[in-house]
Amino acid sequence: MGKARGRGGCRWVPFLLLLGGCDCGGPAEDECRTRADCPAGQVCEGGRCVAADASDVPGDDAPPECSPEGRQQCVGDVLRECRGGVWTGVENCGDTGRTCFEGFGCVTCIPDRHYCDGQRSMRCAADGQAGTLEEDCSETEGSACDATIGLCVNLCAEAAGRRSNVGCEYWAVDLDNWWGRDAANPDASAEQFALVVTNPQPFPIDVTVEINTAEPEEPPVLDTAAVRSVGPLELVRIDLPPREVDGSVEGLNEGAGTALTAHAYRVRSTAPIVAYQFNPVYQMHTNDASVLLPTHALDTEYRVLGYPGIGGTLALLGNSSNYGYLAVVGIEPGTTVTIVPTADVGAGGPVAEWTPAGTPIEAALGPFDVLNLEAKCPPEMPYLQCMTEGVTDFSGTRITASAPVAVFAGVECITVNPPGCSDGCCCDHLEEQLFPVRAWGTEFVAAHSPHRGSYDLDVWRILADHADTAVSTSLPAPDDSFVLGEGEFRELYAAASFTVQADHGVLVGQFLASQGCVGDRTGDPSFTLFPPLAQFRTLYTFLVPDTFDRDYASIVRPRSAAVTLDGAAVPDDLPSCTRESIGSFAGSDWEVLTCPLADGTHELVSTEPVGLMVVGYGPAGSYAYTGGTDLAQINLE
Repeated sequence: MGKARGRGGCRWVPFLLLLGGCDCGGPAEDECRTRADCPAGQVCEGGRCVAADASDVPGDDAPPECSPEGRQQCVGDVLRECRGGVWTGVENCGDTGRTCFEGFGCVTCIPDRHYCDGQRSMRCAADGQAGTLEEDCSETEGSACDATIGLCVNLCAEAAGRRSNVGCEYWAVDLDNWWGRDAANPDASAEQFALVVTNPQPFPIDVTVEINTAEPEEPPVLDTAAVRSVGPLELVRIDLPPREVDGSVEGLNEGAGTALTAHAYRVRSTAPIVAYQFNPVYQMHTNDASVLLPTHALDTEYRVLGYPGIGGTLALLGNSSNYGYLAVVGIEPGTTVTIVPTADVGAGGPVAEWTPAGTPIEAALGPFDVLNLEAKCPPEMPYLQCMTEGVTDFSGTRITASAPVAVFAGVECITVNPPGCSDGCCCDHLEEQLFPVRAWGTEFVAAHSPHRGSYDLDVWRILADHADTAVSTSLPAPDDSFVLGEGEFRELYAAASFTVQADHGVLVGQFLASQGCVGDRTGDPSFTLFPPLAQFRTLYTFLVPDTFDRDYASIVRPRSAAVTLDGAAVPDDLPSCTRESIGSFAGSDWEVLTCPLADGTHELVSTEPVGLMVVGYGPAGSYAYTGGTDLAQINLE
């Protein structure tokens, strides 16, 4: 085919597709480049579809007759002319890198149309033989040439219009981790906190991380913590200084736990990126990671899904500081936040006294402010009873705000022991940025984590926001069907992948078991949220850090979808991938593909929406996060 440029072609544009669009719109309803662009009974003349006359539509056995003499027509990129009453081929425009355009013959661009020449917006001359520069998009920060229209667009504004994990501004938090100083277990809370970002653009961008040195609720006094240049499709790790959110002084563990600080990090980029936080980034005995959600995808209503704090091997050895936590981050001045906790909250910061579960907590937040709440055992409850009954669990906690906020939840360090586990070692840090309630869904494929041994149960939690939410799964009874109340969750255990369907929006979370519960004693607990089918994507640019031994992608796909990972067909060109059949669900036949990954940036492309989870294991730690998700407001009840 020729290479004339202008509207009407079809070319994949990865960085625009990542935002949810592609250069495959084709011509407008009555516009055309060749006869193939027009409906039956019409031909392309002068770039418009018009009614065909008798000479344009010969019978099956008739010669290609035509009139009047000298009339030209395009058939694909072949220019033909009416000579002696019959159509005669004149030139194949594609042979010279051009294309055939009705009424103009062979052209280098579509007459009077805009097109992209790299990052330059060009306008084609009236004769279609040359183009002139209208704007160099690279000269405007955050701008790129959109091949669907041939004009410069602001990519950050484009990203903000499509709610997903791709964006230009994020908020990160150095969440509470286990504190312990001895030779065997270095202080995980003081280890290197880091962001890892990927640039999906075909041009370099800059990423800036800012911190606030003012006190909470005061006007921010900004300081730059890091500035990095990120090349096209490049992965960059950004190590950041510690910013304790539990009220502790750096290097000490003397904070109240519940605290209000101004210790969030603001991450800004000159064009859309994908961002994750690792806490810590090294393969420690207690670490986890979270995909970060951009500011434009945040909201005002959340339900917390978490896990009980306190307990596990370390607590039995005398360390009782492994609390469950939730952290709310302000992004706009004067934001009022109301939290109705499902666990007792210790005093600290704006929480003047011990607050029993069910008692609303209200706080005012500004940009960079972090309200960190820690779940505590009731004062009258014996420690061992608190540890075994899981009363320090914030799951079901409702959070509402007067303006959008970011919400994180997890546990400093905890063991996850499914039924039948004979060895509870070891505890690990849990953290995740939570999806807003309005981004929840009703249909899920819950993909099992990459297997680590013969006994390998994943722990799952399904949380409801709506009263009388009916849930069905493909698990055996009694977990095949149940009803959840408002803010209620159910814990499930599964040795394989399964499906979930609900009549109201739910949130689905996976918790990896402690390494003592699996055969090869690798990895440890990690927490990740699973997007519903309605939030799946067709393109993911994601990353794998270089600090873990084994990394995997779990791809949830309908079998009808053609999927490539870094250009290789999955699974045909990647024999190391394993396949697990899920069966028929939500109108498609599903399967889970689990593929080993090398360190660095990866790209997954599919002809239909698919899900992606990324998991990494080390000798005494793990991480897990969704490789990306849309965050459309689909749960509006």
